[in-house]
Amino acid sequence: MPINYRELTQEQYNALTGDLVKLTESLHARSQDVGDGRATIGYGYTFNRSNNAAIWAESGIELSDAQRRQLSTIDAAAPGDRTRLGLQFDRTLNAAEGDQLLAASMPEYERPINALNMPMSQERAALVSLVYNRGAGSYNANMQSFRDAVVAGDRSEAWFEMRYNAWGSNAAAEAGLRKRRVLESELFGLYSDPNNVTSDEALSTYQMYQQHRERINRDEARWGVDIDGNPGQRNLIAEANRDYATLLEGRGNVQTLAQSLDPARLRLLSDLREQHPEIADRLSNEAFNAGSIHVDAGRDSARVAVDADHAATIDATRRRNGAEVSSNDLLLGGGGNDTLIGGQGNDVLIGGPGHDVLRGGAGNDIYIVNDGDVVQDADRNGQIFWDGRQLTGGTRQADDPEGVFRSADGQVTYRIQGADLLIGNERGQSVTVQDFQSGSLGIELGQAHVQREHGASQTEQGAVKISESGRYQLASLSQDPLHSQAEDAVRRLEQGLGREYDDNSARLAASSAYLAKENGLSRIDHVVLSENTKSVRQGENVFVVEGALNDPAHKMAHMKTSDAIAQPVEQSLAQLQALGETQRQQQSQQQEQQREQLIAPQHRMV
Repeated sequence: MPINYRELTQEQYNALTGDLVKLTESLHARSQDVGDGRATIGYGYTFNRSNNAAIWAESGIELSDAQRRQLSTIDAAAPGDRTRLGLQFDRTLNAAEGDQLLAASMPEYERPINALNMPMSQERAALVSLVYNRGAGSYNANMQSFRDAVVAGDRSEAWFEMRYNAWGSNAAAEAGLRKRRVLESELFGLYSDPNNVTSDEALSTYQMYQQHRERINRDEARWGVDIDGNPGQRNLIAEANRDYATLLEGRGNVQTLAQSLDPARLRLLSDLREQHPEIADRLSNEAFNAGSIHVDAGRDSARVAVDADHAATIDATRRRNGAEVSSNDLLLGGGGNDTLIGGQGNDVLIGGPGHDVLRGGAGNDIYIVNDGDVVQDADRNGQIFWDGRQLTGGTRQADDPEGVFRSADGQVTYRIQGADLLIGNERGQSVTVQDFQSGSLGIELGQAHVQREHGASQTEQGAVKISESGRYQLASLSQDPLHSQAEDAVRRLEQGLGREYDDNSARLAASSAYLAKENGLSRIDHVVLSENTKSVRQGENVFVVEGALNDPAHKMAHMKTSDAIAQPVEQSLAQLQALGETQRQQQSQQQEQQREQLIAPQHRMV
C-alpha cells in the first residue's frame, strides 16, 4: 500500500524546507570548520564539492573576481585539499545572502530523492533536510533501506530508518545528529494521520517495533526516553523540543517512543475488542502499555517482504538483574505456526491462524485458540476461549468411552490422552492442553447426572484429576471445610456491610478458602476487609483469620480484594483441591517414612 503523503503547496514546501535547514544548521557568516573537517559557510553550505562556482553564480551573490577564482580553484582541487582552500574563502555573508546560497544549493539535495516520486509534502521536506545534513553522496551510499521502505509503501519502517538508523558515523557529533533525526522523523511521521490510524497502520507499526525492539529500546535508553517513560542517559527528545520549539509550534512536539506507539496501541486494542467481545474486559485501553504488545513481525529481516504465513517465536518475558519482571502482556500471532511465550503476569495470548503453541507463565492468562493449537500453562491458572466461547469442561455419560467428556450442548468433547487433554469440536478440529488436571484453566471434567429417588437429580460427587501416570481418577471437589467456613464468614461480612451475597461474594469466599489453605490456616473464623490507612485504601485487601480478631495469637493471611473477586469460583476450588491433594500426599509420605523407621531392624552394639 503506497504511503499517503501530507501534501503541501509549493510555497508551504519551500518555507518548511528552508526553515528546517536554517533552524538546524544556523548561519555561519564566514567560512569555518564546525567540527566535521569541512569548510562551511551560510546555512550549512560546504565547499567540499566540485561545482561551487556554478552554485554561487546561480545564487546571485555579488563576488569579486578574486573570490570567483577562489571558487574555481576549490572546484579543480583534489577532494582532500578542498577544506583547506575553502577555509581561505574571504567573503562574509549576511542572512539574506545565506538565504540566496541555500536556495541555489537546494536542488542538489532534491535531486537524489526524485526517484522516490514523493510529492511536495511534509515527508519530502523532512527527507530533504536529512539529505542536506548528511550529503547526497552519503544518502545514496547508506540509506538504501530507507528508500526500499518508501518504495514498498512501508511508512513505519521508513520512520524507523530515519529516526534510529540515519544519524551517520561522526561519533563526536552523534548527539546533535541524533537530535536532528528525531525532529525529521517526527515531521516525516509514523502515521499519515495519528488521530485516524487504520488497522493496517496499527499492525504495521507494531510489526516494525517487534522487528527492531531490542535496537529501539537500547537507543531510547541511551538517547531518549525508554518505553516505560524513564529518561535516557541523555534525553534528546526534550532537547529537540526545546531547541526546535519555533519550528514545532503548531505541529506538535517530538514524541517519546511510547507516545509514538500509542495511536497504534489504541487502534489495535479497539480492533481486538471488536474481534473478541468475549474477552473485551481484558482488552481495555488501560490493560496494556505501549511496550507490552508483541506481534508477529511477519518476517525475520526488514530486507524481505512481510509473509502472511511467517512462523514466529514471540517471547514477552523480560528480565532485570537476572530476575524475570512481571508484566501484563498481549501476544498476537500471525498466519504461520507461531510460538507465543508469556512470562509472569496476566497475559492474553491470541494465536491467530496456523498451528500455534501458546505458553503462559505464572498469572491469570487468557488463551484465544484455533484448530491445531497447543496450550502450555505454568500454573494452570487462566481461561481458554475457542470460537468465541470459554472452554469450561463437560461430563461423562454412562455410555461414553472411558476418558471422554462432553459439554452440556454436546458441541465440544474432552478426551484424556496420557497427561494431556485433547479438545475437539463438531467440525473435527482440535486443541491440546498439555499437562492437564481437572480445574486447570477453568476446565472441569465430571460424571454425568444420575436420577435419585423422588425425581431429584444430583451430580455424582467428583471431578476428574489426571494422575502422574496419565490415567484419570475421581477426586472430590469443593469438599474442603475451609470453603464452607469461608462462605459463612463472607456472608457475615456482607451482612455487616448491608449487602446481599452475590457472585462477587462467592468468588471472594472461594479465593479466601484457597488463601487460607495456602498459608497453613486450619480453619477460617473471619473474613474482613482492610481499613483506610496512609498506605492502603479501605477494602483494598481482604484478610482471612483463624482465631478471635482481638487475640494477638490469631493467624491470618491477606491478598488484594480485586484479585480475589476476579478469579472464577471453579478455578479457586480447583486450586484448593489440588493443594489439598498435594498436602495429603506429603502427609502420607511422612507417615510412611515414620512407619519404616519404626519397623527398621535395631542394630546392637557389640
